[in-house]
Amino acid sequence: MIVAPIGQNEAKRLEALRRYEVLDTLNTPEFDDFTRLASEACGVPIALISLIDADRQWFKSKVGIDANETPRDISFCAHAIQGLTLLEVPDALKDKRFFDNPLVTGGPEIRFYAGEPLISSDGFGIGTLCVADRQPRTLTVAQRDTLKVLGRLLVQQLELHLAMRREQSLNLELTHQILFRNTLLASAGMAIISTDKVGVITSFNPAAERLLGYCADEVIGQLEFARLHDTAELEARAHELQLEFGVDAGLESPSVFSLIVHKARFGIAETREWLFYSKYGTKISVELTMSPILDESGTLTGFLGLALDISSRKLLENTKAEFISTVSHELRTPLTSIRASLGLLDCGILGVLPPKAAELVKIANRNSTRLITIVNDILDMDKLLSGKMAVKTDWLDLVTLIEQTLEANAGYAQTYNVVFVLTNHALHRNVLGDANRLMQVMANLLSNAAKFSHEGGLVDIRILQQENAIRVEVQDYGDGIPPEFQSKIFGKFAQADTATTRRHGGTGLGLNISHKLIEKMHGKIGFTTVIGQGTTFWFTVPTIESQ
Repeated sequence: MIVAPIGQNEAKRLEALRRYEVLDTLNTPEFDDFTRLASEACGVPIALISLIDADRQWFKSKVGIDANETPRDISFCAHAIQGLTLLEVPDALKDKRFFDNPLVTGGPEIRFYAGEPLISSDGFGIGTLCVADRQPRTLTVAQRDTLKVLGRLLVQQLELHLAMRREQSLNLELTHQILFRNTLLASAGMAIISTDKVGVITSFNPAAERLLGYCADEVIGQLEFARLHDTAELEARAHELQLEFGVDAGLESPSVFSLIVHKARFGIAETREWLFYSKYGTKISVELTMSPILDESGTLTGFLGLALDISSRKLLENTKAEFISTVSHELRTPLTSIRASLGLLDCGILGVLPPKAAELVKIANRNSTRLITIVNDILDMDKLLSGKMAVKTDWLDLVTLIEQTLEANAGYAQTYNVVFVLTNHALHRNVLGDANRLMQVMANLLSNAAKFSHEGGLVDIRILQQENAIRVEVQDYGDGIPPEFQSKIFGKFAQADTATTRRHGGTGLGLNISHKLIEKMHGKIGFTTVIGQGTTFWFTVPTIESQ
């Protein structure tokens, strides 16, 4: 007996066999039909679908024998898969490969064998459709052709079987995903609304129904997302985008929906506050995040909106803001009067005060000035948050304005024994901004630079020309901003926990206010810092060429 050799690609052949997922599965009619037809067409009592595993041949379907498998080393089919064409053995007793094979010398006493190799889609012989007899014989040409056709159809059946199993697996996974998504959408406390590319609503979860009063059936495919929005807010958004991006942004005549998804359309998720109208006309404050929905190729197919009801938060913020505003207004009048009186005493209007009294008056005068600064900052922040702070944009000479600001704040610098120096500046150019608010920003930057400079130091102010903008820099040579505080520098009530900060105080609102004011004037603001060497704050304002 000659044992069939093991091919060099045996690992890949076994991988191809197992990919079909039929080993050790139950008999099924679609496979039994092949063995029945092969037996009848060839006129033999035995027909098998034999799959050659690592150490056995296993029968997916069988006619004429009882065994389910045999060892691979005595398998006729292990020889058949070595080639691509039918292996026919007319008389096994006369074939040196099989004459002493246990399947020949013992049951089932095979004399005749013919096996058509089953070639996988990637070219590996995984088994055979074979026929056998207990008598020597030879197949006719028609029988060989029939066995060849049945073998080819059997491979197609295996491919179909695999595709169906994969489809069932994918359908099951898809069903699980749909159930999970529906459960997630139904249980989410946040309104989740999806749209197609033009803004027609395509999904509307239960939280959205509760928030807006619509049933999903009323809006899906029927209502445009923009219909939920406040018209005045959309008009303000259109103006804002036109100022920010100009005519090149393609917003000269924008659709209403494009105002809501302008950044999402470019792949950028955007979160901002909006007013929604419910089905019953009620205004609802929401924090809305709009994100793009992309298909597998990255093509935009729609948008996803996540809306969180912030009505209660807005009510609390408004109540707090009104309280702060009221208290601040009530404080400012008496504080102004107190500061004026203390200032007169400090100037000697009532004559020379005793040394101890003079020192107390000086301290009280300085502290009253700080209190008024705090009150003014809080009032400014209140106006910015409520949208009541007016920013008038006019064409103005920035160099002249900064020179005036330096002159106005020179006395403040002297209290810290610091000198403001305008080291270089551009030619006098017109910029678009609010003179009073720019002076307020400069005063904030100059006061910070003075406070955080070393005694006897300089603060350099530079005015530089940029493309379509003027850049103003205020550089001190102090200790720099600690790394852990740099990300918070423009936040509300932001103050580093340093000895200098504690000594000089402040509200921590000045830079936050400056940031918001510069943004309102369509400029930018930032800083650079080096520990031990100092900090440079800068801002830009647009020039006439940018308009």
